[in-house]
Amino acid sequence: MKFMPAVDYEAAKKEIEDSQSSLEAVKLKLEERTAELEEVTKSMQALVEEKETLMKDPKIAEVANFCTGCSWGGSGNCGARVQYLMDTYNNAKIAAMLGLMEQGKCKN
Repeated sequence: MKFMPAVDYEAAKKEIEDSQSSLEAVKLKLEERTAELEEVTKSMQALVEEKETLMKDPKIAEVANFCTGCSWGGSGNCGARVQYLMDTYNNAKIAAMLGLMEQGKCKN
């Protein structure tokens, strides 16, 4: 059996201890990113469900006719009204556009 010198032993021991603390830091980062991934996945799932619902709506083709620059019947233009609905009521963009068009307010 061959023994290693004390200096080499201490260096190896310190390297192992440092590696363990680095490993703990990496594990914490992994846990944070895993939690972040779960949040993003949930958000993405909600968006996919919204898209599927909207794609089933036969009026979705009408969105191509939406004009952001025309007057919606109030102050400002249709694009500004859609942005207002999104900001104020947390409406989805497509849903806000379709709502304006269904009301006959978008005068494209």
